[in-house]
Amino acid sequence: MENVSDPSHIDFAHHKVTGRRDRAKPLPFKLESSGPWGFEGSNDGNPRISAKFIAPCYYINKIEIDTKLPIVGDQKWVIWICSFNVTMAPGKTRSIVCSARNFFQHAWDSLVAGCSEVA
Repeated sequence: MENVSDPSHIDFAHHKVTGRRDRAKPLPFKLESSGPWGFEGSNDGNPRISAKFIAPCYYINKIEIDTKLPIVGDQKWVIWICSFNVTMAPGKTRSIVCSARNFFQHAWDSLVAGCSEVA
């Protein structure tokens, strides 16, 4: 659960996939609200990461990346990662995770369509 809720783990745990250890740094987070229902916070900067935990088991991360591409220009990429986390035993959690994004959608759709045609 701690891994899902700490966005600074990306450069360490996902080295050479979505992060690089030489770019790892602390991510200062501002706690915006908290209570028995959970907590909510975010950072400033690029990427902007918002996190929300709704007790007892729902976690939402929203990552917004301002980027500039040669052909299409300025864009805001958005990634949502949501998870339901259920304690199974001491130190063990079952996580059901889903994600969505607003970029590279056509390439992924083509790949999935090609795979389904082979089956």
